[in-house]
Amino acid sequence: KVLFLPFTCAISDELADALLAWVDDGGTLIADVRLAVTDEHGAPRDDALLERLMGVRRTQPAATYELATLTGPGSFESSVREAIEVVGEAEIVAHYEDGTPAVIGRDLGDGHTVYLNCLLPKYDPTAVAMVRDLMDGAGVERRVTVDSGDPETPALAWECARFELGGAEIVGLIRDHRLCEEPQTCEVDFGRVAHIYDMRRRQYLGRTQTIEATLAPGEAACFAVLPYEVTGIQVVGAGNAFRVTVLADGEVGDHVLHVSVTDPDGNPAPAYARNVFAPGCVADLRVPLAVSDPRGEWTVTVRDVLSGASTTTTIDRSQA
Repeated sequence: KVLFLPFTCAISDELADALLAWVDDGGTLIADVRLAVTDEHGAPRDDALLERLMGVRRTQPAATYELATLTGPGSFESSVREAIEVVGEAEIVAHYEDGTPAVIGRDLGDGHTVYLNCLLPKYDPTAVAMVRDLMDGAGVERRVTVDSGDPETPALAWECARFELGGAEIVGLIRDHRLCEEPQTCEVDFGRVAHIYDMRRRQYLGRTQTIEATLAPGEAACFAVLPYEVTGIQVVGAGNAFRVTVLADGEVGDHVLHVSVTDPDGNPAPAYARNVFAPGCVADLRVPLAVSDPRGEWTVTVRDVLSGASTTTTIDRSQA
């Protein structure tokens, strides 16, 4: 739905045509300063392509690198701006004190383009609100939100990544250590009530929509958001071959299992450790012990990566 081109100086004519077609089909294209100043080979180009993409043209070739305040729905400072003017039906959304356009929007076909004649300051509340409005206007849903609960100290430097695995969702959070200095506690809202698991701590957090998380600079957390509660792991088999099933109180989707093995003396056997994909919650597992491996009882531990649920079974190698 949205494509953001940060400081994208080099653009080919072919890429520009593809971008325009994508916007015309309903996409939202957002770019900031110095867009398309050269072609794909670094050769300077005129503003014809910039006009086609964004509906603006430069009145001076060089950018100005100094702090200036832009005003629109809100106000914040930018360290870079260009001397530009609007062409055609593009609309000025925000401007600098000297009247230079700062944010320019334009409808194009079924889509929209936005030119940010600025560099967004990091975690400035007004800039964050502007980006949020742009995302909302493009129909981008914020499935996961992080809130400190205090407007004076908003959530700072929290980054989020989501991955969907069937009906399950994996949410990763990390705090950018370059932009914060102290631990921070925030409420994480997953957008729906589900069974939440802390994957790194292997802890069930309950059936809820929100949790409290504390992260230090550079620290990461990973959560599994499941429509069912995992109740256990079942291992059935004989010898060194097993069928593993993830048990739950509802219909179970795809899972990943971590397998670890210890020898009869209790020493880890890393050569046999691996992750196994379990489509539909079921996986067939074989531990190919070598003829030269020690005799005795080997222990196999199977852990569900999403929920942390685990169980053990044994392989009897007591006979020669």
